[in-house]
Amino acid sequence: MRRSYLYVLAISLFSLSPVFSQENLQRDKIAEFEKGLPLGVIFKDSIQTTFNILERMKHYKVPSVSIAVIDGGRIIWSKAYGNRELSSESKADVNTLYQTASISKSINAIAVLRLAQEGKISLEKDIREYLTSWKVPENNFSKSKKITISQLLSHTAGLGTGGFFGYQINDTIPNLNQILDGIHPANSDAVRSINAPGNEYYYSGGGTTVIRKILEDKLKTNYSSLMQTTVLNPLRMKRSTYSQPLQASALNYARGYIGDGQAVPGGYHIFPELAPDGLWSNATEIGAVIIEVQKSLKGKSTYLNKTTTQKMFTKVLPSSNYTLGFVVEKKPGETYFSHRGANYGYRSVFYGSMESGKGIVVLTNSENGEMLINEIVNSVAIVYNWKGFYGPLVKELVKIDDALIKQVIGNYTSGEAKFPITLDNGKLMMTGNAPEQLYHVGNHTFFLLSNPNIQVQFSSSNGSENFDVLELKENGKLLIKANKT
Repeated sequence: MRRSYLYVLAISLFSLSPVFSQENLQRDKIAEFEKGLPLGVIFKDSIQTTFNILERMKHYKVPSVSIAVIDGGRIIWSKAYGNRELSSESKADVNTLYQTASISKSINAIAVLRLAQEGKISLEKDIREYLTSWKVPENNFSKSKKITISQLLSHTAGLGTGGFFGYQINDTIPNLNQILDGIHPANSDAVRSINAPGNEYYYSGGGTTVIRKILEDKLKTNYSSLMQTTVLNPLRMKRSTYSQPLQASALNYARGYIGDGQAVPGGYHIFPELAPDGLWSNATEIGAVIIEVQKSLKGKSTYLNKTTTQKMFTKVLPSSNYTLGFVVEKKPGETYFSHRGANYGYRSVFYGSMESGKGIVVLTNSENGEMLINEIVNSVAIVYNWKGFYGPLVKELVKIDDALIKQVIGNYTSGEAKFPITLDNGKLMMTGNAPEQLYHVGNHTFFLLSNPNIQVQFSSSNGSENFDVLELKENGKLLIKANKT
């Protein structure tokens, strides 16, 4: 009898050993990830090093991070680190909700493509045929020219208003028409044509907001309910919501924090535009969406067919890698679809591979989250062998002399945007959301670690040695020009 019992026990343990070994392997990989965060920028002739995730959270003043990792077409682990609220030391968990910011645009796009697949809307009709409670204000750019939903989704409709600031909890919240027309109490510019439709890419949260107006006018329903029935419920995003503000019963959310580490008053800003910035979610539920899209690319989704998803990832303009609600980026090893998000007090990103079933979602409750996010993604890419994904930029620094420092220090403004340049303990600093060191690469040109592809260049407006112009450029293209005040 004893022999029979031992035999059964041995067989049972043998059958479970693959499970135990997989769990041990995953624990080892998580530990490898947690201690292996690499820098995105390496200074020439310096020694490359890696960091622990908790060290980097403390370094960047990021209270909490929510992560979901996808491998082989499934979520292999999800985990939260840190506190969703510092004052109460409330721990974040995998169900904690974060403002996903512009990731909302991708979820909005999926819903729109689903509605188009069902024949309820057309991506290529003139949007004027759908709008009844608001009209596109015509000017020389838009008059007699068709504007389509495809163009709105891909930011090629010629509309302005790049993003939104949000509203404090106790503010008077504008309605949708007030937002679109820039009428008080709206705190954003009116959504108007600034380019001819179809000619060039211009990132327009305003254009995405127009999509919300189209859907509400055409389908005679409110946007939040439509998103719930069209995408959140079908894709089992049970905790996700476009509710702005959050319902009082939603207690497990991450409070937003700004660059200096202070909490956003009231916990978070309200983003009533919804379509471009209003989604609350967690990393696990966004990860489930990535997997559904990956299944669709293989023709295995009952939600989006392969033709629809291929259209979603087709470039509208050859010069832009922004498709219908997604950024499509070709890396040396594989092509990925992705989107980043930046709301007041929050930063986020997701990546999904087109072929191999890999992916990641990272959500943070801090405006300092961008650099940490990059390091987290790169560590996961290394541990899970995302071929050709991690490629750090190598920068050679040039010593900056005292004369140049004195010339560039000052306050620069461009419209409402302010760029103070200061000296702090011998380091030249620029303040956007938070003070950040400027690194000199020569010719009066600098970069920031948070976005090393952006050049910060100083010059003189009159050819003198007194620098009074600050320009932000990317690949030689002027993004912002600010003047010293």
